[in-house]
Amino acid sequence: WQVWTPVEHFGASSPGDRHVRIDAVSGEFALPPEVREEDGTMRAYGAVPEKGAQLRVPRYRTGGGSAGNVARGAISVLRSSVPYVAGVDNREAATGGV
Repeated sequence: WQVWTPVEHFGASSPGDRHVRIDAVSGEFALPPEVREEDGTMRAYGAVPEKGAQLRVPRYRTGGGSAGNVARGAISVLRSSVPYVAGVDNREAATGGV
């Protein structure tokens, strides 16, 4: 596994940073871009995983209200399929939903 850190944007990311953006509504992950600068050089805004790499994002938040307050291990099945996601589990209790 490679651990990747969620960020709001890639603006402060360096070429070796394992950063990912997460759309909390769709569940889609965005990996950093590489951009051609005005002088023609390429600038990487974060690392790019090797083909076939398995990524782990240790924490990210999404809503659901009090129905999302569940015990550790209570989530083991996706409610709906997500492309390229084989399985889920919650290793910690989910709390704080209102």
